[in-house]
Amino acid sequence: MFFLRGRFWLTLAKLLALVFPTALFCVQIPEMRYDLGPSVPQEITTADQLSGGPLRDRTFVAVIGKVDPNRGVVYSTYGLTYTYLLIEPYGARMVMRVYGTIDDSWVDRNRFDGKLRYGRMAFRRTVRAAFREKHQIEIPANALFLAYHDNPALSGWNVAAVIFSAVMWLVMFYFFFLWPRPKVVTARPSSHPS
Repeated sequence: MFFLRGRFWLTLAKLLALVFPTALFCVQIPEMRYDLGPSVPQEITTADQLSGGPLRDRTFVAVIGKVDPNRGVVYSTYGLTYTYLLIEPYGARMVMRVYGTIDDSWVDRNRFDGKLRYGRMAFRRTVRAAFREKHQIEIPANALFLAYHDNPALSGWNVAAVIFSAVMWLVMFYFFFLWPRPKVVTARPSSHPS
C-alpha cells in the first residue's frame, strides 16, 4: 500500500509545512490591497449605498451620520480597550470600532473615516452579545464593520511580512523538493574468495 510507505508521509509533512508561509502570505495580501488602494475616501451618506455597489471587502470610506455615546459598548482584549458604536441612520447594520473610550464630544461629530469591512465575522461574537445584553440591540450576521481612523498607508511591517513569507516559502520548497539527495550506495558482496 502506497500510504504506508515512509516517503509518502514525509512528502505530506513537507506539504503541510509549506502551508504556514502560504497562509502568512495570503493573510497579508488583502491588507496590502487596502493600503495600496485609493487614499480618498468613498463617501457614504445613505444606507442604500451599503447594499450592492462598488464596495469591496475592505474599502476606505467616509460615513456621514451621528453616534450616541451612551449606546456604545466598551470591550477590552489583549490589554487594548475598544469602544463599539452604532452610527445613525444605519442602526445595527453598521458597527464602528474606536480605540480607547469616548466622551460626549462625539455627539457633535458627523463624519467618520476608516476601513469598512463586511462579510465573514468582521468582529467578535462577544461584541454582539454585549450589545444584546446592555442595550437589547441585535446585531445582524451581515453587519458592516467600520474601523475608525484605519486609513490606507503602506507600512514596513506589511511589506516585510510579505517578503519574509515569500522567501520562506521559496527556501522551504527548494530544500524539500529540489535539493539534491545523496545517493545511497549499497555494498555488494565481493565475488573473490578470501
